Amino acid sequence: MDDAEHQAVSMLAHLLIQHARPDKAAALLEGLDALRPLEPATLRALATAQLRAGHPEDALQSLDRLAIAGHADGVFHLLQAQALRALGRRNQAAAAFRAYAQDRQQAVQGEGATAATANSTGGTATTSPASRAPVPSGRRAPTKN
Repeated sequence: MDDAEHQAVSMLAHLLIQHARPDKAAALLEGLDALRPLEPATLRALATAQLRAGHPEDALQSLDRLAIAGHADGVFHLLQAQALRALGRRNQAAAAFRAYAQDRQQAVQGEGATAATANSTGGTATTSPASRAPVPSGRRAPTKN
């Protein structure tokens, strides 16, 4: 599978997640993961689909693989907190959410430092990719009737 095909399947999976078909999305993402193991975007999307499909244990397994690959960022911690909470592991979920909040706070502080530096040098500020990462909420956006 070339990059364009991989991207098309990934986009289809994201659409399926957004349109209440996380089970179908998970199947597509598992296929992508088999073709390109340990790709962070695929594993994050797979964990999201598994959570929304009601499979928090599977989501934790996907997140474990993401951590092994060295990609335990803020979105990772948020997904982990959601999976642990769904499994009734509230103390662990709270710890994961605190890690998410700490990551977000550091990202915001980093943005402030970037903006302050840019203002003092007359440049423009940019934000880090982590600060623009989507935050999975487990809720669907309202639809028009």
